Amino acid sequence: MDQEVPTNPSQKPCPICSKLFDSGLSGMRTKCDDCAEQIRREEAEKQRADKEELKRQLKAKHKREQRKRDRLLGAEAVKQRRELVRSERQQREDEIVRNTPVHAETHSESFYDPANTDNRRFLQDQSNQFLEQVSSEVNLSDVGSDFEDWVTIVNRLVVGFENKFVQRVYEPAGELISYTVFPDVVGAFLEHRVKFYRLDESSSFLEAYRKLLPILDERYGSNNDKHSDAVKRERERLQV
Repeated sequence: MDQEVPTNPSQKPCPICSKLFDSGLSGMRTKCDDCAEQIRREEAEKQRADKEELKRQLKAKHKREQRKRDRLLGAEAVKQRRELVRSERQQREDEIVRNTPVHAETHSESFYDPANTDNRRFLQDQSNQFLEQVSSEVNLSDVGSDFEDWVTIVNRLVVGFENKFVQRVYEPAGELISYTVFPDVVGAFLEHRVKFYRLDESSSFLEAYRKLLPILDERYGSNNDKHSDAVKRERERLQV
């Protein structure tokens, strides 16, 4: 069978099925949609299975440890201890999940899974309220089409860090906050938009922005790129 001939420079043969696909202007796409979707489904299924197995192992281990402790404690103390153990176990399991890298696109798309309905509604309610507050405190005639996007990004980052909506991912490697934002590549854009739209004239925005800058600097300041440099300049400007 003859191989398809590319009709434009961005077309490449898929390394899996050899079908031609458009790699995009940035060349970031590395395989055709069908193969990429199949790989994502397989990875998502494997990740779910791995997480369930981790939970099963942790549950069995904690039960053994709890039975040992129960022999030494009275009824009320046992009840209190069980509640404490349950809380500690959940915290450990959540930490394991956050530190187990998942495919970036898979995690981002999980924002719309029924299992994440409560998280989605919480984040959307928070960003809508924040956008409404900031919009009432700035001159909207001075802002551009991406004003709402950057106000929402700041809110999603602050709320995400505060509520531990943090997930390690790969392709690309890094951290996704609130399912949608890569925090290590926003510094330079934030610096420009905050000054361009004079967003720090909004007390609500400034309060959130001053919370966010030290977090970004502490987590990603060692990257030594334009984004980490911009965060440091903004911290110095606002003295945070």
